[in-house]
Amino acid sequence: MKGEKGDKTNKAIELLYKLSLRDDFKYEIQVLRLKHGIPKNGFGDKEKHRIWDEKNDVLYFYNLMLSTMERYGVPSIYLIPFQEYVETGVLKTKTKQLDYVGFIDRYAHRKGMNQGNIEDWYIAKEQPFVKLILLGNTSKKDVHNFIDKNWETIKNVLGEQGDDPDRRVKKIQYKERDRKIVELSKKSNDELRKILGPNNTSANLKESLIKNILKKDEYGNIKISDDQVKKIIYQYRK
Repeated sequence: MKGEKGDKTNKAIELLYKLSLRDDFKYEIQVLRLKHGIPKNGFGDKEKHRIWDEKNDVLYFYNLMLSTMERYGVPSIYLIPFQEYVETGVLKTKTKQLDYVGFIDRYAHRKGMNQGNIEDWYIAKEQPFVKLILLGNTSKKDVHNFIDKNWETIKNVLGEQGDDPDRRVKKIQYKERDRKIVELSKKSNDELRKILGPNNTSANLKESLIKNILKKDEYGNIKISDDQVKKIIYQYRK
């Protein structure tokens, strides 16, 4: 199994992937979907998804999502990919994607729409943000140039709020392998020995048993040590 080295690191997807390994997070997402009439595993049917989207209570939905994100330390700028995960159950880890840098309110311009002020939520929750207003005659090139020329100012405004926009999220290379390690770590040592079967050894440590299971499966060509397995288990088991 090869890592996804060719893909651009998408910080939002990396963070959501890590959380998707946690049972408490998965349970909260299922509860959130249930409250809003979303199927347990997200919408797979595009037409049903479209019909649901037209009837959805946007402000209430956003408030619940933002509250969930806050509890799990997901930056509020990742609201859109978080919303996509809640609604579809899909993390597009194998496709190149742009980094999410802002929030688009699709309803603010409509007459009679009183969806509340998203800025009030950011201020109340002490979430760092910079307000950018795009005029109707603005081109994509104009936006890029404006941000490039004013990046230092944007950084300073975010810095005043305790944020560092230059920090980076490390890409996880072997996502499916790590997911399997976490799932195997929930089993007892006896269960792991049964999985190994004839390939069983005298290994007693859980990390050693898991490593041997990986070797006999499709991950055998990926070098991994007992310490690395132990570190992955410790990192995601919360």
